Amino acid sequence: MQARRKPFPSSESNNHRSGISLKLRLLLFLIVLVLTMVAGAIIILLVTGIFSAGIKESRLLVQQELNNKSKEISTQLEQLSLHNQSYAESVRLMIEDDLEEHHMTFSILSNQSQQIKPLLNELFAETLLTLQKSGASGIFIVFSNETSLRSTKSQMPGIYIRNENPDIAGNAAPSFLLLRGSTLPAYDASMRLDSNWSEIFTLTDLDPSHIPIQTLTSYTTKLSSDHFYLSQPTYIPGTKDRALYMIIPVMSASGEIYAYCGFELSAQLFQKTHLPSNIAYPRLCVLYSVIRNNQVQLSHTFVSGEKSATKLFPENAALYLDEGSSLFHGYYTSNHAEFLGLQQELSIYPESSPFYEEQPSCIVIVPKKDIISSITEFNILLVLLLLFLVLLGIIISIIFSNHYIRPISQSIELIRASNEEEAPKTNIQELDGLLSYLTDYKKQLQQKAEQEKHKISCLEQFADHAKALTPAEHCVFQLYIQKLTAKEIADTLCLSINTIKTHTKHIFSKLEISSREELLLYINMLEEIGYDVASLNNSALDKTKES
Repeated sequence: MQARRKPFPSSESNNHRSGISLKLRLLLFLIVLVLTMVAGAIIILLVTGIFSAGIKESRLLVQQELNNKSKEISTQLEQLSLHNQSYAESVRLMIEDDLEEHHMTFSILSNQSQQIKPLLNELFAETLLTLQKSGASGIFIVFSNETSLRSTKSQMPGIYIRNENPDIAGNAAPSFLLLRGSTLPAYDASMRLDSNWSEIFTLTDLDPSHIPIQTLTSYTTKLSSDHFYLSQPTYIPGTKDRALYMIIPVMSASGEIYAYCGFELSAQLFQKTHLPSNIAYPRLCVLYSVIRNNQVQLSHTFVSGEKSATKLFPENAALYLDEGSSLFHGYYTSNHAEFLGLQQELSIYPESSPFYEEQPSCIVIVPKKDIISSITEFNILLVLLLLFLVLLGIIISIIFSNHYIRPISQSIELIRASNEEEAPKTNIQELDGLLSYLTDYKKQLQQKAEQEKHKISCLEQFADHAKALTPAEHCVFQLYIQKLTAKEIADTLCLSINTIKTHTKHIFSKLEISSREELLLYINMLEEIGYDVASLNNSALDKTKES
């Protein structure tokens, strides 16, 4: 007897059809989720311009520095202007008092040097006190006459006092030098003489071209006392130091010019007063100059910044302006130094001033390399941050997937290894329901297996008992298998019914059954498991067992 059974799939087939594990599926899902979120963040950064925020942030920093320094410079010059007006008024009153006391006009006084010297000595104390109050690096007054207004070489008496240590922080000890003027009051004030001292000087010392002073003189009848001329930074007479001069005429009510007075603002004082406060760009520089034809003459420019930055500007060269993009202006020098920056015109002169169109400007610039480097570092930092977020997301995905799948895998292992009747508890509602179902299903499979085992055992016992049948009994047994009745068997074998009943009794006794129906039940069960009951005999049973 041969068993006809369906083939089971091979282990290779099982591995091929097993697919991706639940753990790997969850991990891939979380990684895709992280990458999608990061990609969305990158798109948002691109749309909102965060990747270009470095250049915008740089512009904002430069703009803030420009606003602060423009305000500082304007305030400083405005305060100097107020001090200058007050000083000019004091000088006017002293001159007019002197003229009234000596009963003379200024035209006569200006041509009598012996009479001007006592007046200058009286003005010396007022001049020194005004310098101390102003915080400027120098103060001067030079008398005027018709000759000095016509000739740039005309020498006139006056006073010029410099302070080599201006009181910037409010606690500095001044160091006064007399550059021009009489030595008598200077000695009384224990003041040192400058190495380039002279008793007299010309207007060209303050204004080399002499044109602005002539222009200012021609407008005296139209100007009020608050009108002044602010020279470009130029060299201080007889020195290598540079300074700008705020010049205001001292004039009578009728417009007659008595003198010119004003303050000196040195390059050193500008450097100390307006040092950049922006720490993001150490080489940021603050420039003060007049811009003409998109050029800045560096010889007539104040520069405040670190030494490493100020060295980038060659003397007696020009700084060229290229307006460039809307974010920054471009600047470059003849030695190919490139800068990015912003500029703002300072409203120093009133609209009625003849120099209104010559407003100076404050310029804040940074070496181009510094800004590009800053933006590059910002973008690299941003990309590294995004990469870190991706890596962190992947690590969290791995940890989360392991943590999430662990209860499932452990529970399945428990189901496989557990012999307990109750399902293990994970405190996860869905898993507990699944494990309970799997436990019940396992019990059902075990019960079914026991039943199948018992069924196979009974059938094997039935087949073994069939071996003990005699040939005569086996012949009757075969006819019973063909579902014939006892009478039909008797007719087939031409035997009496009693003989068939005797054989049947012996067959039932050897097979341990009690009826023809039970015999047919065993036969049907054998057919269900694949036995060839038609050839059920000793040899067939032996072959069946061997298979």
